[in-house]
Amino acid sequence: MAALVFCGIAPNLYYMVRDRGLSTIMSFSHVIFWVPLIVLLVKLVIADAVFSPAFEVYSVLLLVVCSISVFFDIGDCWKWIKGDRAVFGR
Repeated sequence: MAALVFCGIAPNLYYMVRDRGLSTIMSFSHVIFWVPLIVLLVKLVIADAVFSPAFEVYSVLLLVVCSISVFFDIGDCWKWIKGDRAVFGR
């Protein structure tokens, strides 16, 4: 689970340094790695397994945050595919 979170963030460091700002291309790594993370978290949350209350709260919060992020990232991916190469912060 932590590897999927890291893989969704790490590639963006390259683009932030290269572009000296934020661009819509950064959304692709979130969509690629966080959609499987969301599926994993949904399975984890609905499972009947016994976890600590802290881990259950963490899992639900991570699911909510990643889902909101991916919702916006899908739109950003579409913008980038359509030609929007603007860099925010410049």
